[in-house]
Amino acid sequence: MPNAIPCQLPPGSRLRDSLPRVDYLGSFEVPSRTPEHDVVLIYAAVFGHLPKVFKQLLVLRSRLVKPPGIAGVSYADLAQPIDTGRNYAVGDKIGRWTLFAKHQDELIAGANDRHLDFRVSVFEMPGHGLCSQRS
Repeated sequence: MPNAIPCQLPPGSRLRDSLPRVDYLGSFEVPSRTPEHDVVLIYAAVFGHLPKVFKQLLVLRSRLVKPPGIAGVSYADLAQPIDTGRNYAVGDKIGRWTLFAKHQDELIAGANDRHLDFRVSVFEMPGHGLCSQRS
């Protein structure tokens, strides 16, 4: 992420309570380049545009971890754009992950799998954007 600055998780974020146990928590602040305040638009800007080589690596990873029963993705899944005009509800797929919480200032998505439960949060602060990961 260009211009991403490590930071503490903001006290207002709901990410801290999204999993019962935390093994890793990383937070990064990214200056906003747009006046948009819609967390779905911010989420799509952050997670909706993977470089082709990264998509290919994720598909390769998916093939390698399929035999032990770990979920993966197809290239077609990764090529689908995030529908920013849709009104997402908790439980819906947003991009390749499940939406766990949606608030005016924060969106929390992630996955529960055999080997890893994780959450990512896009927390909007005026004049800034914030992306955090918790697993």
